[in-house]
Amino acid sequence: MNKTALIFMIISETVITSIMVYFFLKVLFTKPTPESDSYSENNDVER
Repeated sequence: MNKTALIFMIISETVITSIMVYFFLKVLFTKPTPESDSYSENNDVER
């Protein structure tokens, strides 16, 4: 593997890993919403 390909591979892996870590941490530390996600709890009419 030549020097240019090695540099390109290292930069690509670093950028992709950084983006993955950013979104993983964003999901991990996001506070939950106060409203429920359940459809049945959002119904006003009893069925």
